[in-house]
Amino acid sequence: MTLDVLIYYDANLNMSPELDEGVRDVAVAVYDAVSNELVAFGYTSESGGLHFGPLVVNGAARVEIPLLSY
Repeated sequence: MTLDVLIYYDANLNMSPELDEGVRDVAVAVYDAVSNELVAFGYTSESGGLHFGPLVVNGAARVEIPLLSY
């Protein structure tokens, strides 16, 4: 499995990420939903993006973003 995360603040309210709207240094954790084991962790880049993969999980994955309480 691969996972791409993009976190941005839509300053101009156009419902689309612009190059200068990314939120950097946001922690993102990925857990195996079956075993509850942490399989990946990282911080978003200056553009708000983060790529994980390939990830090995037993079915579904759970993504946690503490800053957003998500």
